[in-house]
Amino acid sequence: MACAKNVMKGGPIDKIMDTNIQKQIEAYELARSKYLKKITKEDLRNSRLLCEPQILRFDKMTSEERDHVITTEVMGWEPHTFEVPAFLSHEHYCRGSFKPSQDMNHALQVFEYTLIADKTRLVPCGSGAGLFWSIYYEDIYIGAGKTPQMAICKYALVINDVLLYKINAA
Repeated sequence: MACAKNVMKGGPIDKIMDTNIQKQIEAYELARSKYLKKITKEDLRNSRLLCEPQILRFDKMTSEERDHVITTEVMGWEPHTFEVPAFLSHEHYCRGSFKPSQDMNHALQVFEYTLIADKTRLVPCGSGAGLFWSIYYEDIYIGAGKTPQMAICKYALVINDVLLYKINAA
C-alpha cells in the first residue's frame, strides 16, 4: 500500500497541472457546498428511490469494496491519483487506511462532509432482530445499517446522488 505525499515534482508542467486541478477541486467544492444547502425533501425522496439498487449492491460488497466506493464516489478521491483529498487535513495519508464502513472516525468524516446541518440525524433503533441505526433528513428516512458506519455510508450515497444531479443540471 503506497502512501501519498502532498509534494510537487517541481517542473512547469507539473505546476500548471497542479494549479488547474486545484481550481477544479475548488470549483466543485464550492458548487457542492452551495447545492448541499439547497437539497429538498423531494430531492431526497427521489434519490433514495433511485439509489435503492446501488444500496442493495453496496450491502453485498466486501468492506474493502465499500470503502473504495465511498472514498472515490462520495469523497472524491480519484482512483489513480496520489494527491491528498480535500477532506483530509493530514500531510501523509495511506489510501487503503481510510475505512468509512468500518471505522467510526472515518465514517464521521464522511458524515461531516455530507451533513445537512440542523436537518440530519443519526438515530439508534431497535427491532426484533436487534439494534440498528437509521439516518433521517427531517422526517424522511434516508438509510439504515447494522452499524452507524453503514448507515452513514448509505446516507452518503443518497446525498451524493442528489448533489451530482443538481451540479450536472446546473
